[in-house]
Amino acid sequence: MQEELWEDNNPAIKYSSGQWARTYNSMYRGSTLMRTTKLGDSMSVKFRGSSIKFIGVEGWDHGTFRVNFDGEETVVDGHCCGQNGEVPQVMQFEAHGLSTEEHVLNVTNLAAGPWGSKLEVDKLIIAPHSAGREPIPVFGMYLLVGAVILLLGVFLSRRYRAKKLKAAYQMLPVRDDAPPTY
Repeated sequence: MQEELWEDNNPAIKYSSGQWARTYNSMYRGSTLMRTTKLGDSMSVKFRGSSIKFIGVEGWDHGTFRVNFDGEETVVDGHCCGQNGEVPQVMQFEAHGLSTEEHVLNVTNLAAGPWGSKLEVDKLIIAPHSAGREPIPVFGMYLLVGAVILLLGVFLSRRYRAKKLKAAYQMLPVRDDAPPTY
């Protein structure tokens, strides 16, 4: 199944009341993202899926943030680059192989880096669970049937040629004491 793209403004994503603000720039997915510089500000989302990816920004004025996923915590450093440097659309957290239960992702702005405490949320990418084996698309089915027919044709052609050659060029034993025939 295809991954679902949840932009920063998806209603399922909840932002704490703090200093979150929408920022516009063409280098962000969908040209927007949510940004805060206030320590303690957080975003959370509940979802069902087999995996989730949190996409944000790393930059010179970013700090660290805490990711709490289903009760397990990790700290991520969003600081990078030289002064005024920034790397958009960075996968900053990923969880995969998830159960079919509901999951909760919570991201909290934790501590300032050397030059700032910025935290930016660009998007989430969620892969739904597949409902068993997925059907083969029609084009794929035609390709599969064509390949089977081609292989069967090659096999039968070789078999027919082998029988024909065997019948046409059958070797007979030669006796040593027989006179040569011309």
